[in-house]
Amino acid sequence: MNEKDILEFEKSLKVKKYTLKEFNFASGENLKNLLVEYVTIGKPIKNENGGIINAVAFFHGSGGNCMSIKRFHKIVSDEKVLGKYFIISITTLGSPNSFCPSNSGLGIKFPSYTIEDMVNF
Repeated sequence: MNEKDILEFEKSLKVKKYTLKEFNFASGENLKNLLVEYVTIGKPIKNENGGIINAVAFFHGSGGNCMSIKRFHKIVSDEKVLGKYFIISITTLGSPNSFCPSNSGLGIKFPSYTIEDMVNF
């Protein structure tokens, strides 16, 4: 992996923010206006109803954030491998820069969440 290639790829990524209007946790708790940080790679292809039909979600796991996708720069930018997809790399629930205890203002009152919540988020 060439460090220069990774840096160039990273520069091409634009971090975006989205506000999720409402989210239901598996615990039954419901919160409004949750911040989601993400980056996208590629171009969405839409069907006749406007739904994106070539989307792939990338989750960074327990370490990192939406920019962790840079580790896969060779395959996500290669048209033969994943280049035909619209990749959405998300900073998961509970991670800084997305909805988490520190930026939500909830601190220790932040709802308990599960892996299922992280996927649904």
